[in-house]
Amino acid sequence: MPVVRREREIRTTPLPGARLTAGETALSKGVGIQHAKTQTAETIASLGARASGIGVALFSRIQEQERDKADQIAALAFDNKFAAYETNRLYGEQGALKRQGKDALGLPEEVAEEFEKVAGEIEATAGNERQRAIFQRIKSQRKQGLDLQVQRHTHQEMQAYGRDELNSTLANAHNEAVAKALSPNEADAALARGIDALKTIGPKLGMGPETVQKQVDALQSRTLDGVVTRLLANGYDQKAKVYFEDAKEKGLIKDGDVLARLEEKVRQGTTDANGERAAAKIWDTLGPKSDTEPISLDAMEKAARAEFPDDVASAKAAISALRSRKQGVDDGRRERQNAQDSAIWGAVFEGRNMQQIRRMPEFINADGQTKTRIGDYFDNEAARAESRAGARESRAAAAESRIQSAAARKERELELKGWSTYLEMSDPAKLKTMTRGDILKQLPELGQAHVNRLLNDQEKLVKDEATFRAAVIDRDLFNTVMDEAGIPGVYQSPSQRGKVASANLGKLQATIEDEIARKQVAQGRRLTREETEVVARSVVDRKVMVRDWFIDDPAIAAIVNPKDVPNAYVPIDQIPPALLGRAMNLVRSSSPAFQGLTDEQLKARAKTQLESSYAAYVLNLGEAEVLRRLQGVK
Repeated sequence: MPVVRREREIRTTPLPGARLTAGETALSKGVGIQHAKTQTAETIASLGARASGIGVALFSRIQEQERDKADQIAALAFDNKFAAYETNRLYGEQGALKRQGKDALGLPEEVAEEFEKVAGEIEATAGNERQRAIFQRIKSQRKQGLDLQVQRHTHQEMQAYGRDELNSTLANAHNEAVAKALSPNEADAALARGIDALKTIGPKLGMGPETVQKQVDALQSRTLDGVVTRLLANGYDQKAKVYFEDAKEKGLIKDGDVLARLEEKVRQGTTDANGERAAAKIWDTLGPKSDTEPISLDAMEKAARAEFPDDVASAKAAISALRSRKQGVDDGRRERQNAQDSAIWGAVFEGRNMQQIRRMPEFINADGQTKTRIGDYFDNEAARAESRAGARESRAAAAESRIQSAAARKERELELKGWSTYLEMSDPAKLKTMTRGDILKQLPELGQAHVNRLLNDQEKLVKDEATFRAAVIDRDLFNTVMDEAGIPGVYQSPSQRGKVASANLGKLQATIEDEIARKQVAQGRRLTREETEVVARSVVDRKVMVRDWFIDDPAIAAIVNPKDVPNAYVPIDQIPPALLGRAMNLVRSSSPAFQGLTDEQLKARAKTQLESSYAAYVLNLGEAEVLRRLQGVK
C-alpha cells in the first residue's frame, strides 16, 4: 500500500561543479594599476582599427555597385540603340524586308556595312573599358541576329525571283511552241529550250531530280496539247495526227489521262475535218445556186451517208456540217430579205406611190409574194378611201345606210386587228429581236401609226441593256395595274382573250406609254417606278359612263368603243369644281337664256351638256368637240 509524504524534505547536498569565486583579472592577480590601464588602451585601439577596416570595405563595395549600375545602364542604352536601328532597317518604309525579288540581291553586304557604321557611332558613347567590353558583346549578338534575318530574307526572295523567272521561261517556251505549231521543227526547238531551262535552273532552286522530271513531263504534255489543238483549229488534221503519233511513239507523254485526252482530240478533229471536206464537196454539187432555189438537205444528207458507208462518225460530222451550212445560208437569206423589206416597205411608209415603188431595184428583185403584198396594200388603201367617201355620201341618203354600216364594220375590224397585233409585237422581248424590215412588213395590217410607234420603241430598246430591262419592268407593271383594275385577258394568250380584249389592252398600254412620255418630256427626266405606277393607275382610273337603254355602264376612257363615244358622259358630281365652273361660264356666255340662272339652276338645265362635254375632254376628242357638246350642237 503506498504511503503519502505529508511534508517537504530539505536536502543539504552541494551543487555539482559549482564555481564559488569570481573571474580573475589583471588587477585581481596582483598586477599594477598602470599596466592594467595600458592593456585597456591597447584593447580599445584594436577595436578602432577593426572598425576603420570595416568602413573602408563598405565604401569600396558601394563604389563597385555604382560602377556596375552605370555599366548596366550603358548596356541598356547600347542595346536600345541597336534595337531601334534594327527595327527601322528591317521594317521601316525603306526596310530591308520590303525589298523583293531581284531587288533583295546585295542586301547582306549593304546592311553589314551600314551596321558597322552605326555600331561605331554607338561605341563612341562608351565611358570606359568595361563599357566598351560590354558594347562588343552586345554588338556581336545583334550583328549575328540581324545578319541571319537579312540572309534568310535575301535567300527567300532570290528563290522566289528564280522561280518566277523559270516559270516565265517555261510559259514563253510553251507559247512559242504553240505559235509555231505549223512548223513542227521550230515548235520542238522552243520546247527544248524550256526543258533545258528546267534541268539547269531547277536544281539551283532546290528541285530534286524527281521534281525536275515531273515538271519536264508536264511541260511536254501541255505543249503537245497546245500544238495539236492549234493544228486542228487551222485545218491541219493530218499534221496534227502525225505530230501526235510521233510524240506518242517517242514516249513524250507520260500521263495516261493526258495521252487519252489528246488521242480523242486528234480522232475527233480528224473526223470533223473529214466531214467538213465531204460537206463542201456535196454542197458544191447539190446545194442551191441562188437565193430563190430551195435547199435539198435530205438529198445532201443521203449523199453524206453514201460517202462514208463504214465510218458512222465521219458521216455524222458531214451531216452536221451540211446542216450548219444550211443554217448559215438561211440566216444570210433572212438578212437580205429583211434589208429588202426594209427598203420597200420603208418607201411605202414614207408615202411613195406605186409607180415610184415599182422603179426601186429592191422591188424589181423582190419575190412574187412581196410584190403581191405591196400591190394588195395599195389596192386596199384605195378601197378604204373609196369606202370612206361612200360612207360620207351615204349620210345624206338614208337609203344607202348599208354602205355606211359596212364601212364602219370594216374600219372597226381593221382597228381591232391593228391594236391586237400591236400588243403582241410591242412585247420588249419580242420587239428587241425584230429588224426594221420585220416591223415595216406589218404596215398593211397595222397601219402607219402603229408601225411608227413600234419603230420608235424598237430604236429605244436596242440602245443599251438598261433601257431594255426598264421596258420589261414597265411592261410587267402595266400588266399588274391592268389586271388589278379587272381588265380581262391580261395574262391570257391571244387565242384565249380574243381580238376585242387584245385590242383594248393594246390601246390602254399605248395610252399609258403616251402619258408617261408626256410627263417625262415635261420634267426632263425618266420617271421613277413609283411615278410610273401612279401614271398607269391614273389612266386606268379615268372613266366615263356610257348611256344604254336599260342601265348606264362605266368604261375606261382609253378603251371606249367608238360607237359608244357619242353616248359617253361623266356624272356632274364627278366633274372637278374648277372645270365645272369654267364650263358653266362658257354655257352662260353662249346663250342669253342661261345668263340669269344660278349655278344650281344652270346645273339642272344644262346637265346633259356639261356631262357630255367633260366626257369629250376625258376622251381627248379635242377642244372643238368639247365646245360643240357644251353648246348642245347635235
